[in-house]
Amino acid sequence: MAEGPVAERGVLTAPAGVWDAAVRQAEVIGPLTEKAGVGLADADEAAAMPGISRRQVDVLVGRWHAGVGAVL
Repeated sequence: MAEGPVAERGVLTAPAGVWDAAVRQAEVIGPLTEKAGVGLADADEAAAMPGISRRQVDVLVGRWHAGVGAVL
């Protein structure tokens, strides 16, 4: 039997700390995806909240728009 995408990405076995970090990142990245564009100030603010770099913010927003759904 084929498992769903959650199991395929290893989320079911992710340690609690990793999962919590992904949820916090998604809470910050999600609202950015609703904007027409993400400026440097928005990226810097988002990067400071979950402790990720501005570049990671850009990558995560791109993944969100692509529908990948990956936040790790």
